Amino acid sequence: MEKFIFNAFGFPVLLHDVPIGQTESGEDYLDINMKILEEAVAKTLITSSIPLTGVILKFLRNFLNLSLRELSQEIDVPHTSLKLWEDGIDKITGLELNQEKRLKYLTLLYIQTKEQKEFSKRIFESKPQSYTEEGPLEIISVYKYGA
Repeated sequence: MEKFIFNAFGFPVLLHDVPIGQTESGEDYLDINMKILEEAVAKTLITSSIPLTGVILKFLRNFLNLSLRELSQEIDVPHTSLKLWEDGIDKITGLELNQEKRLKYLTLLYIQTKEQKEFSKRIFESKPQSYTEEGPLEIISVYKYGA
């Protein structure tokens, strides 16, 4: 486990305690679940004061599975402006504060809805077991946000 700077989203993300796997040919790779990483990055972005750049805007839009037109309607910004900002990559977007807050709120709702569906599925599809069969409670993942 070690630190790693991950750049596949178009902006650097410092990962701590990253499990590194090795292929049969001896090449190293990150042994991570990309969906979990994307969600952790989205949560960190919406709770931070990092200025939204074009590449971050595009990351959040893709995370939300929205087209330019759909996002433009949700946050009341012309889709042409969104496209220009996304193409600007490292430049700070021209989003007004209320539009940026709306984008962050949409992301929060998306995450909460997704988590609610996952928990509902676990609750309604789980089979009752006795405590002796199951053993100790295992915590799969714990995230620290806003640090």
